[in-house]
Amino acid sequence: MPGGRVDYSGAYTDFVLMHSTSRSRLYRAVRGGKYFMLKTAATADGMQEASLRREYELSLGMQHQHVATVLTYEPSLPVGPAIVMEYVDGTDLRRFLSTNPDAATRRRIFSQLLDAVAYIHRSGIIHNDLKPENILITRINNDVKIIDFGYSADAAHYLTRTLGGTRRYASPELLERADDIDSRSDVYSLGVIMADLFGGNYQRIRRRCMSDERSRRYRNAEYLQTAWSRRNWRRRAALAAVVVAAVSGVFVWTLGRTSDMRQAVDEASVRVESLASRLDSVAEAERIAAERRRETVDSVVGQCRSSVDAEFERSRRAISAEIYCDFAERHVAAFDASVRQITDAAYAALDVTSTAEVRRIVDPEIAEKRAALASLARSLQPMIEENTSCEEEFLYYKSLLRGGKPFSRWRQ
Repeated sequence: MPGGRVDYSGAYTDFVLMHSTSRSRLYRAVRGGKYFMLKTAATADGMQEASLRREYELSLGMQHQHVATVLTYEPSLPVGPAIVMEYVDGTDLRRFLSTNPDAATRRRIFSQLLDAVAYIHRSGIIHNDLKPENILITRINNDVKIIDFGYSADAAHYLTRTLGGTRRYASPELLERADDIDSRSDVYSLGVIMADLFGGNYQRIRRRCMSDERSRRYRNAEYLQTAWSRRNWRRRAALAAVVVAAVSGVFVWTLGRTSDMRQAVDEASVRVESLASRLDSVAEAERIAAERRRETVDSVVGQCRSSVDAEFERSRRAISAEIYCDFAERHVAAFDASVRQITDAAYAALDVTSTAEVRRIVDPEIAEKRAALASLARSLQPMIEENTSCEEEFLYYKSLLRGGKPFSRWRQ
């Protein structure tokens, strides 16, 4: 064991069952003088073991300071096939909250949790089972470590058709076993975890996370992370503005009159809350407009990509069928003209800001495709007299180019 005699055999020993559910077991074990966590299936059922392997495959690429690191998969151990993870010396979030940590610690934990889930979402994975039991808090520094990707799904594959998540933390669509679960399901779970951490505070953010309508939730953890980072600036700005006005306009008149000063402060507090509420409403409207703009941009980008890809493939085939680069270069010019029509039609329906955002994404992709077509055209032989059988053939091809006609074989 750690601190005692080291076993250099490479075998895992001293297995201690730490946690057990209907589908998995979590053990602590020792190898080479170090602790490790081992996750096994609860039974030898083939589906549970397949789920365990799938979890390993999904988790293997995760490299984030607040996600427990998966090290390897051991197919044959005394406790059964197991995922081997770094050992986290700590407790789960539910037990940690029972110690009544201060508000600053709670906020820091939630910020770390958002950072980890945003990373998971950027990796194309939905956790599907975010709850306090799957969020470990380290004994040193009280840092977050997310575990248990047993219900996770990537963009193309669901692990099982078994319901993921504990019911209180599961989104409505997860409870209904919908086929189109996305990252907003995790956002719902984060909203419930916010209630565990902060009680009735941050209601505006929490209500949006937990909306029954997915379209009203934050799109993913990264959007929620942005809202969380901006949670206080409007209220602080409102407080500063009202307090300055209250102090500068009222203090002179209430100097020496404590009751009047107290009344003035109370009135200022009411005005702070009223102004902050209005600012929150304006901010909410701005966020909704920004998300709608983002959805419009994503849609237009997708349409442009689809149309440009089709035009690129048509032009590539046409160039590949040519013999001379002179004729092939006309297909590059035709590609330019077609793409210009595609993008002009797309941009006509957008405002200036959205157009600039779409162009920032689409223009480099178009330039890359055009360069590929131009390179393919240049790889063909030039149409010069030396590359034809006789002067008459050369003049025939030249006349086709001048007339803008497609290539056709010269016949004597």
